Amino acid sequence: MVFGLSKILLRGRIFYGWWLAIAGLLGGAMQGLFLGFGFSAFFLPIQGELNTSRAALSAAFSLSQLEAGLTGPLNGYLIDRLGPRRIMTIGYLLFGAGFIFMSLVQSIYWFYAAYIILAIGSSLSGFLPISATMTSWFRRKRAMAVGVSGSGEGLGGILVPLLTLSITTFGWRTTALAIAPILIIIGPLLASLFHRRPEDLGLLPDGDLRTPPTAAQTAQSNNADKSSISDSNIAEDSITEEPSFTAWQALRTPGFWLMSAAHSLTLLMVTGVNVHQIPALVNTGLSYNTAALVLSVNTACTVAGRLVFGFLGDYFNRQYALAGCFLLQAAAVIVLAYAHSLGMALLFAVLYGFAFGGRGPLLISIRGDFFGRRSFATIMGMSQTVLMVGTITGPVFAGWVYDVTSSYKLAFLLMAAVNTFAVVLILLARKPSLPSKTIKAT
Repeated sequence: MVFGLSKILLRGRIFYGWWLAIAGLLGGAMQGLFLGFGFSAFFLPIQGELNTSRAALSAAFSLSQLEAGLTGPLNGYLIDRLGPRRIMTIGYLLFGAGFIFMSLVQSIYWFYAAYIILAIGSSLSGFLPISATMTSWFRRKRAMAVGVSGSGEGLGGILVPLLTLSITTFGWRTTALAIAPILIIIGPLLASLFHRRPEDLGLLPDGDLRTPPTAAQTAQSNNADKSSISDSNIAEDSITEEPSFTAWQALRTPGFWLMSAAHSLTLLMVTGVNVHQIPALVNTGLSYNTAALVLSVNTACTVAGRLVFGFLGDYFNRQYALAGCFLLQAAAVIVLAYAHSLGMALLFAVLYGFAFGGRGPLLISIRGDFFGRRSFATIMGMSQTVLMVGTITGPVFAGWVYDVTSSYKLAFLLMAAVNTFAVVLILLARKPSLPSKTIKAT
């Protein structure tokens, strides 16, 4: 059913898929501001009030990633079967409820419970449904579309100084409580725009126009097995070849495991750095507010990275570009490990932000190239079970190293080395050749 804002946007000349990319950008901005990058701003005030260690507080993030890894396959399956709108609406309501709960916690254990609710809400409303929708609505321009929608997280990160200002002025509890209605009101409105496939609205991927079938295509269509056409579950339009993997078929390919392992290894570093970024910058001698401003530079560069690599990914080899992003990320974290001045902190922010931004659209686009649109959300959800190894380990490891050594240096250097090894796995991955079949509307 098409209603409300969706119907208005469909009447315009701009392809509806680009409106979805903008909606994804706005949703990603809330994710980045309130949780992805924003949690780093909450870190020190919550640690001080709850009187706990950095490793113990970081465990909240790791517990949430355990949840994401265990429920990711189910979340992906539900998105593929029910569509993203319903799932995202539920997610935003839980996201807002989690902040209400967080504003009331009095112990580390209740904080864990609140953070898990936040994580479930974020998972259902964020990366997985948005990336699955972009993959479904675009093929040739997939990397650019994912880059645009993914830029929102960086835009949210740019606003983190406002979050830190609110925390220092009104306190972290009041700030958390004020975030809840923003998510509960705006989130479902954005979710209402997310239709799973362009064919559901009578459109084609990339905004392609319908063309009359050629004589050969008509003959082929007349002779085709009707059951296979029905099974494709795609509107009857022009015929072209695209991978059409089920989740179980994808699991049996080396490409799935190599890309998932590489992604997990880099997330060990990414999650460790993201959670501890402001504390690490404060350790270099910067003030809390200056560290937040450096974070804004970092996230501004992620926006540039997503757009630049999103554009390049549609014209050049995506795996080589992704390997370059991983190497640049590792170099940036080495700079952070040795940072002792504002200049070095800014150098880290620029390099890391640009590379971090570029990896997102490339990772998603490569998976779309490998496995197609048919079960993309389920396949991505299954990969999260592998990814949780890195996401659980990174933050706690960095926090533990700091608690033991009073420095993040050793943790960041080891993480950079692991991230560099992930490059080898990226370059070894090959696009699966089977199964592929003729499907419609691509």
